[in-house]
Amino acid sequence: MRGFFHSAAGQEALRRLIATTDIETLNAAGVPCGVVMNLADVFADPQTLSQEMVMTVPHPGHGAVKMTGFPLKFHEAPCTVRYLVPELGAHTTGVLQALGYSASEITTLSRGS
Repeated sequence: MRGFFHSAAGQEALRRLIATTDIETLNAAGVPCGVVMNLADVFADPQTLSQEMVMTVPHPGHGAVKMTGFPLKFHEAPCTVRYLVPELGAHTTGVLQALGYSASEITTLSRGS
């Protein structure tokens, strides 16, 4: 056990112990609070999973993609993913055209010249 709290695993265990102890003390004193989680903790949290806040959506170019679920749930009209996330740059030409750039200017920009 010697040196355990000097390791990364030991530091993480100690951080969680301190956070849990402090939160229990504050909650007992009537102060509403909770643990601040990183993204990995949030997406693995039982509450997040039970509320279906993590979805896996098939993507033709990337396989199964995890994304956040819908925050509102409607029994009679369930939410569904209608469009896939666009690839990087998929809308660039349209946006530049809407901003008034000509075809030749867009070509020059896309070449990086």
